[in-house]
Amino acid sequence: MTVATPTASNPHVVVGADVMLVTLGDIVDISTVSEHARAYVFDQDAHLIVHSDRNVMSEVRGRLRRGREASLADLAHADPALPAVAHLLESGGAEIGTVTHFQAGGREYLAEVFHEAVAGLGRKYTVAIVAPLSDLVGPVEQRLKRNLAIAAACLVLGILAAIFISRLVSRSLYVLAEEAAQLGKLEVRESRIVHSWISEVNALAKALRSARHAISTFSLYVPRELVRRIVIAGQANVGAAVRQDVTVLFTDIRDFTTISEEKSPEEVVTLLSEYFEALNKIVERHGGTIVQYMGDAILAMWNAPLHDPDHIEHACHCALAMKQAVDAMNHANSSSGRPVLITRFGLHTGAAVVGSVGAEARLQYTAIGDTVNIASRLEGLNRQYGTSILVSGAIRDAVGQSFELAPVGVVSVKGRSGQTELLELRGAI
Repeated sequence: MTVATPTASNPHVVVGADVMLVTLGDIVDISTVSEHARAYVFDQDAHLIVHSDRNVMSEVRGRLRRGREASLADLAHADPALPAVAHLLESGGAEIGTVTHFQAGGREYLAEVFHEAVAGLGRKYTVAIVAPLSDLVGPVEQRLKRNLAIAAACLVLGILAAIFISRLVSRSLYVLAEEAAQLGKLEVRESRIVHSWISEVNALAKALRSARHAISTFSLYVPRELVRRIVIAGQANVGAAVRQDVTVLFTDIRDFTTISEEKSPEEVVTLLSEYFEALNKIVERHGGTIVQYMGDAILAMWNAPLHDPDHIEHACHCALAMKQAVDAMNHANSSSGRPVLITRFGLHTGAAVVGSVGAEARLQYTAIGDTVNIASRLEGLNRQYGTSILVSGAIRDAVGQSFELAPVGVVSVKGRSGQTELLELRGAI
């Protein structure tokens, strides 16, 4: 830039100097700000003397060489923000040293204005650095959008993974809960959970398998149906012995001692196991409970531990079904050379004391009283009268209209005062 001035002694003598615009070049180097950033230098008269764009600057220099001032309107086609920047400087809308926001050509810009001296000269020029707002915040917005998209994708994947894991866990827990409920009812079945990715579920399934095995083994020695009914009725309801009406059935095999002497222990156990299995299913099917196995005899009971309003009728049907099953079994045994098991039945109904009886460490759920004794005596009287199913007059009074009952006689039962009427149960009407 050339600076010239006339001397004071002789106005025809002019002193001039060329100043290198190194400082302004450094100022307008805004390549690191933004791709579309622009820098302007205005003189004291608000005339544009430097533009950071080379094409615009070439046009400015060309006009100045031709003695023409570079019109901002002429340069607006190349730089739409230039007129708006000049207007901010003229109107005082841009404060020195602060960032100003303005719009031009449908875009938003940020501008910073400051004064700068050139080459040590006393005069200061106005410098404005302008950049589109989108260039400054665009990368941030893009990065923010990308991060938000990644976060949203991670959130969706997390939700899907949580749903999948929760359904996997809940499905396994539902199966385990169902199996636990079955164990509570003493329904021993094979576990449906083979393996789970959740270690806690595997531990719980292993514990249930151990409990299932223990209950399965325990049920071989304790009547499962009795325990199931006690659990359903509630331990508080069946733990204490109470007086209530029950129907009691006794069964016994005639001359079983002789059979045991003639056959090997293995044969006797096999024969007796098949016999008990068949009768046990019949008792359960008719709503009864086998309270105890006594050698080759069975003690079954109705109306305890669960209430059964038709317990007398159910017991009579059960006795008939048991006799029919034993007859069929004896026919098969006779054909195969195995011993026949002639079974006698005694059936009576009345009041008895029912509940858990025994030592504190070893209890037995049973019925005690005159009703049980009479049923036992009736079973034994079958030998004397040549009958199979003997019932008492109390049975006839309760359900006599539903069954075929043949009078046998009246006897004095051993251990009991008074007479007991005997009837043979032959079938249902």
